[in-house]
Amino acid sequence: MFNRLREKLAALPGVSAVTASDQRLLAGGMEIDTVNFEGYHSSKDEDINPWVSRVAPNFFSTLGIPLLRGRDFRETDSLPSPKVAIISESAAQKYFAGRDPIGFHVGFGGEVPHIEIIGVVADIRQNDPRWPASPSVYFPCGQHIISAFFYVRTALPPSAIIPALRNTAAQTAPGVAAAHFQTLTEQLNSTLLDERLLTFLTTEFGLLAALLAVAVPMEAAAQDKRFDGATRWLNPSQASTPELRGKVVLVDFWTYTCINWLRTLPYVRAWADKYRDQGLVVVGVHTPEFQFERNIDNVTRS
Repeated sequence: MFNRLREKLAALPGVSAVTASDQRLLAGGMEIDTVNFEGYHSSKDEDINPWVSRVAPNFFSTLGIPLLRGRDFRETDSLPSPKVAIISESAAQKYFAGRDPIGFHVGFGGEVPHIEIIGVVADIRQNDPRWPASPSVYFPCGQHIISAFFYVRTALPPSAIIPALRNTAAQTAPGVAAAHFQTLTEQLNSTLLDERLLTFLTTEFGLLAALLAVAVPMEAAAQDKRFDGATRWLNPSQASTPELRGKVVLVDFWTYTCINWLRTLPYVRAWADKYRDQGLVVVGVHTPEFQFERNIDNVTRS
């Protein structure tokens, strides 16, 4: 059904290319995973968690991402075929240090690297346009079972092509809901709208912050030892509860590889910048899940 729908969409008048991915670009929810790179010896507790995507053939050309070395995925990169991967330029630079990565291998988690690298593509800011591009690894969707987001290149305006896309999806895959259609420009604007909305909300709810400034310190006075369980402070000037008395305290529980925390980070920073002079203090409590997340150097760099 997946390949049939791709073919039907590609045959529509005005459509020049169709591809798919299991990730929704520019939406701030990209998958990260632990990947081993052949020949790379990581330092103790080093964070090796690149962005990971499963994509259809022509993904890079459809989205205008240059293929720098090697080849693209093909229809023949399917389950019976040898497993293959494509990495981004920053991944090649970081994990292969001047060597040509073509022909080397990657693997997940504790696996021995066995998936052959067949190409290198340019870096893109695929997760959030406000963040720098990060090392990425792509796998062919033909070798993985995925739920897919389809990407269609066309010169037609959205109003002219979306009805045809919707009808084709309904006819080709009647049991699958294709509920949402938008351009990448619309997705980008939606992602950035969250930041603009934050500016509005922090302005409108200034009164709430003033009320919290009265309410929170009264509660804090009765709980002088609530931070005693901390094993180390990276900002000692805020480690003492008496120094926090009379201020609004936001306690942010986080782990630096958690995608949900990464999505909230711009908002917490904006609140801290906006209300610092009014007594807001953000106390981050790092709560590691994996062993490498306990490495203090990794936490400091994040």
